This record gives sequence, C-alpha cells and structure tokens, in this order.
Amino acid sequence: MNYHYLLLAIISFTFGISAKYADLYNEHGLKEPFKGASYLAGLIWGICGVLILIISPLSGLTYIAHILYWFQRIKLEYPNHATAGVIVLLAGYYQGDFLYQHRMELVAVYLAYLTTGYLHSYLQAYYPAMKSFLRLRLRIYLIPLFYSFYHHNWEPIVATCFGMLGTELITSLYRDYADDLRKNI
Repeated sequence: MNYHYLLLAIISFTFGISAKYADLYNEHGLKEPFKGASYLAGLIWGICGVLILIISPLSGLTYIAHILYWFQRIKLEYPNHATAGVIVLLAGYYQGDFLYQHRMELVAVYLAYLTTGYLHSYLQAYYPAMKSFLRLRLRIYLIPLFYSFYHHNWEPIVATCFGMLGTELITSLYRDYADDLRKNI
C-alpha cells in the first residue's frame, strides 16, 4: 500500500470536514459547541491545506487555484474562511519555486474554476430544472481529474475526492440533524 496516498487521503478528508464545519457555523446556523469553534475549524482547514501543499504540490496547486477562485467570487466572506484561505496562500508563497515553475498551470486551473463557476451560476439562475444535475458539482472533480491526467499523477484527484467526501459526509450528517430539529419543533 502506498502510504503517501493514504496520508494525502486522510489529510484531504480532514480538510473537507473542517471546511464544511467552518461553513456550517457561519452560514447554516450550526451552533458552536464552544466559543471559537468556527475559528478553530478555519484554522484546521488552513493547516490541512498547508499539509496537502507539502505532501503533494500538484494537489496544492489545484487547492490554491480553487482558493483564488473563492476569493474572486467572494466565497471566503467570513473570518474563519478567509483565515484558511490566507494560510494556504501564504504556504503557497513558500512553495514559490514549484508554483513559479507551474505558474501557467496555476492560471489555467484558476481560469477553469472561474469559467465553470460562472457557467454553473448562469445555469442555476436560468435553468432551474438542472438543479439536481448541478448539485453533483462535476466541475470540482473534472478539473483536478484533467490536471491529474496532464501530469500522469493521481494525487490531485485523490485529494479532491477525499476532500469532497469529507465535505459531503458532514453535509449529510448536518442535513439529518437539521431535519430532526425541524421535526422536534
């Protein structure tokens, strides 16, 4: 078994969990179990992003491109979200040689997220029948998948899949929790 991929999967899974918790505390009304839990989730999210960048610079590049997209679309609008984004971007600065050597790829991946993000928003607004299909968020998987093929390296898609698995797990658990709350009111 390749422990490198296992470590990348575990850290990416934790990345996804902490990112979703940071989101739930701010945007979906999940009560913090203790003061500062939302900030801690953002800090863990950022630290996991740094570890991903160290373990797999190719995966880190896709995350940096995605974070740049999030900043552009004002999706890191809360302090804990922005903290995570800034931590990862600063770590990317310290990976300067790698990112400089792959700067055109970084721009291409960022533009792929940006273009598909605007297309996603357009389709969501003008074609509501596509809501279920758009919920699959295929673009989030396809961009790192193409990048993985380009480099003949599975790390970006492994990181993305396990990150999204963590995110979707917490989303599902929260949905069940919110449904139970509504039933008991």
